[in-house]
Amino acid sequence: MKKRIIWVLLILLLLVLVGGGIFMFRPRAVRIALVNYPESSLKGMMLSVDKKNVTLHSVNNTEELASYDAVIAFGMGLKWTDEDRERVKALDTKGIRYISIMTTTPENALTNIDSAQIRTFLTYFRNAGLSAGATNLRSGFNYFRTEILGKPLREGEVKEPIEYPSECLFPKNIPDKSFATVAEFQAFYKENGFREGAPKLAFFTGMASGPFSPDREHLDSIINTLERVGFNVYPINAMGRRLEYLDEIDPDLVVYMPHGRFIMGASKVVSDWFSQHNTPLFAPLTINLLREEWEANPNGMIGGFLSQSVATPEMDGALLPYVVVAQKADQDGVNYNFALPDRMETFAQTLWKYAQLQRKPNSEKKVALYYLKGPGANTLVASGLEVIPSLYNVLKELQKKGYNLEG
Repeated sequence: MKKRIIWVLLILLLLVLVGGGIFMFRPRAVRIALVNYPESSLKGMMLSVDKKNVTLHSVNNTEELASYDAVIAFGMGLKWTDEDRERVKALDTKGIRYISIMTTTPENALTNIDSAQIRTFLTYFRNAGLSAGATNLRSGFNYFRTEILGKPLREGEVKEPIEYPSECLFPKNIPDKSFATVAEFQAFYKENGFREGAPKLAFFTGMASGPFSPDREHLDSIINTLERVGFNVYPINAMGRRLEYLDEIDPDLVVYMPHGRFIMGASKVVSDWFSQHNTPLFAPLTINLLREEWEANPNGMIGGFLSQSVATPEMDGALLPYVVVAQKADQDGVNYNFALPDRMETFAQTLWKYAQLQRKPNSEKKVALYYLKGPGANTLVASGLEVIPSLYNVLKELQKKGYNLEG
């Protein structure tokens, strides 16, 4: 009887050991720490990976890095101290791979990964992953798992990297698809939602987010709203070819997610184009704060963001610096860019009224003229300006343009 009990116990112990071994050494997702990454991009990157292969985690405390399988640091604005750098180098002793990308200071350019593997990984991880595209991100992290960490895939595959164009048009809701020419996009659009005779709106992404960014969801929301109110929308990701695209599209309105001038170093050319075509330019705003934080902040926007988002675009004649994108926290507390539905609706309806105003005959338009009314008997005087003759000349010009001055 005792022997039997002993055998049963030994068998149970063996099963526990085998089960424990399987549990301990089973294939699992590798955990990669992303350091100093723009929070708005993290959500899209996290959604792009094959989660049985890789999970991504935002970690900015170097003391925590030793608990991860690998570390990828975004070098721009990285503020590591000497102590931080020593902690990163100490990861060598634990066999933890690490790399810092796009560093702006040489002391932060740390890695223990083979240079050939880095070159291959970066073909997937364009612009430190910020404009890599969902398919490239998925394949890139699968490559990282198999080739750099030496672990087999549990799902998915490593595809050849997709080479995305730097200047292109793109459709809504279809990641990785782009068109080099307006003609190519137009052919696609005619089969997918184009409305003959509807106002055309050229929509330019800014520097922060483009069609191949991990966080393009808010761009799709903006396009969807603009189309729903009645526009044919031409989404464009470009810098140098902006006016070339506008010449081919000949839009009724232009919307630009601003960061500085519409085209750097070409202010006269830009001004002349918009004047000659009589096309209004609008520059709605993106706020890098949660909506509730922005609404509670009396400053709203300050410093370089204010100048690059409002003051500088106004030098190109941009109108309506109205916030349509802020950040929102997901269930894991990760902030991402989010098109604010109520504000986006107001913005889209305002643009629609501008478009309808362009098509309305001048004789049906109503114009209000405001002028300075000073105190005293001689009220129509403004710092030596001839107010009455000026008003008369304005009215004559309006009459010449076909405005109705009767009544």
